[in-house]
Amino acid sequence: MSIELPVRIGSFPFEGNLRVSLGMGFSMKIKRFSLESLDAFITPRMELTGELLNLSLSASVKNDYQLFSIPHAAIPIGPVVIVPKIVVYAHVDCEGKISLSSEIVVSQHAKYGIRYSDEKWDPYCEAGAGVASFEINSTFSVGGKVGVGLKLSELFSFYGTNTGVGLSLIAKDVAKANFSLEANDSTDGSFYAAAKNSKIWVGAVLGGDVFVMAKLFRKTLAKYSVATPEMEFPVYEKYILPHFDSYALADNSSDRTKATLSYHVSNDIVMAAEVGIALFDWEGQRVQTKYHASKHKDALPGVNYKFDFTGLDAGRGYVAKPVVRYFGAIEVVADLTIELEGGEGDLIWATSNVGASTPEGYGGYYTFDEAQTVCPAGWRPPTYEEFYELCYSEKITREPVGITGNTDEFGNLIFSGFKFTYKATGVSVFLPAAGYRSYSSGTPYTQGASGYYWSSTPTSGASGYYLYFYSGYVYPSGYNYRSDGFSVRCVRPK
Repeated sequence: MSIELPVRIGSFPFEGNLRVSLGMGFSMKIKRFSLESLDAFITPRMELTGELLNLSLSASVKNDYQLFSIPHAAIPIGPVVIVPKIVVYAHVDCEGKISLSSEIVVSQHAKYGIRYSDEKWDPYCEAGAGVASFEINSTFSVGGKVGVGLKLSELFSFYGTNTGVGLSLIAKDVAKANFSLEANDSTDGSFYAAAKNSKIWVGAVLGGDVFVMAKLFRKTLAKYSVATPEMEFPVYEKYILPHFDSYALADNSSDRTKATLSYHVSNDIVMAAEVGIALFDWEGQRVQTKYHASKHKDALPGVNYKFDFTGLDAGRGYVAKPVVRYFGAIEVVADLTIELEGGEGDLIWATSNVGASTPEGYGGYYTFDEAQTVCPAGWRPPTYEEFYELCYSEKITREPVGITGNTDEFGNLIFSGFKFTYKATGVSVFLPAAGYRSYSSGTPYTQGASGYYWSSTPTSGASGYYLYFYSGYVYPSGYNYRSDGFSVRCVRPK
């Protein structure tokens, strides 16, 4: 059950939606008219999303401002007298746009329940009860161009009137900027991506037009002009940021505690800067940074910058990004990445369930004791701790796949299964929603609505730990009577 409501906070610049949902469920086992186990729970969830701020400012100015005029002496040509005149203008061509937008996301979810097993009643609270996630995503963008110069206009008038022919010449300097910054992430390379082609350019831009104009008593009766193409005459041109090419990782498969990365800088830059590489962990936190001993300014063909990293955690994933630093303090992270293998710890997950031929196949259903023997040689079911890391580690993202919007006979949403993805490497583990097989009837239940996977860890009683999930929740600490039939996904050490 869910309710979605529009939200507006008085005169505060916020509009959004509040979604409140409540899920309920239970499982019960009765043997010989006696209750063996019971798990009843509710799962309240609240999510507030909305636009916190959306601001956009733009301006444009394009005009010629007369500064002064320089009259010339009359030039007689036969019966016609031509009086030339030069007018000096300030030519301004400027336009720009600044925009700022922010989106806020606040969510809170929990699971409250009571469990009966081994003749004991245990209330529990799981999955972040009372803990809210808060996120603000902001985007700042600037774009436009500016040009300032001089316009020289010369009119050849007949008999000193304001009617005649002429031409004008415009000389200006132009600078352009157009980039977008994600304000909530300073290491994603968005600034570098937007600014890497920006240059310092010094030179002249020449253009103009030829016109014919007729005036009477200072009033323009007609004017016709033809513009000429603008021509650029650069005097100085260099990039602000270096371009990193041939970015590569040397083979480190034999020893993942070390890594060697290299690249070539292919362009000249305005001022000498330090170049290096920064290592980030799966959370985006910086782990190490190494800068080259010599600064870069001018591109040298065939010269590569090389960086050696040591002391890495072999079971941990890293992301390596080139960096450039000016004045020993202003650092820019590039938008290039190399992922160092790791992040799955010491495990390799099988690609499908035992008894299935595809990742989406349900496979067979096994008792807890059978689950300990059905994996191929060298493979085994995951431990309770390994399932716990899969469900709760911040190194891993979790998402339901294939939600249809339909429900089964118990009101559970139909979906394909859960996908777990290691952030550092992008490696995914997909567990299909295979349901379970009742030990009493031998009938499968909740297929396409939930998943049950045995671990290799027994409880102190006659139960075993298992991983359980439905479309809105995943839980690694379930324990149940060992005679039920659950799915098995095997793992093995690397």
